[in-house]
Amino acid sequence: MLCRASWACINDILLRFQKATGLFINKEKSFLYHNDVGLDIVQWISDLMGITPQLLHQGFKYLGFSLKAKGYTTRDWQWLLERIFKKIAPWEYKFLSLVGRLILAQSILCQLSVYWTHIFYLPSKIIKQMNKLIANFLWGGQAY
Repeated sequence: MLCRASWACINDILLRFQKATGLFINKEKSFLYHNDVGLDIVQWISDLMGITPQLLHQGFKYLGFSLKAKGYTTRDWQWLLERIFKKIAPWEYKFLSLVGRLILAQSILCQLSVYWTHIFYLPSKIIKQMNKLIANFLWGGQAY
């Protein structure tokens, strides 16, 4: 753990960088993630740097995705189902042939699910729901 003098030095370096470049840290989007550290030092660093402290085990968002130290639940992946549904919803069934729906399903929907399954182990329930959304669109022309 870094001592207070080290944190003060880091803060000084950041302030000098800001002054030299005109670039500033967006303190509304910045958090001080911590775990198993004394709350007094966390609060001191938070006050010094002007950023909000947050526990690491609660997870954090990176590029719109919530990263967590422990396993994900089905609820954590609902956003992916909603994203697939939002991609399907505007497509007009009556203007697409079966081949057109197949190409859309393969090129967009399947690739979206393949991408996330390569990065994380998705719960089987989410995979089944994704497949159901894609199959319903493909064979019935609807997302639900």
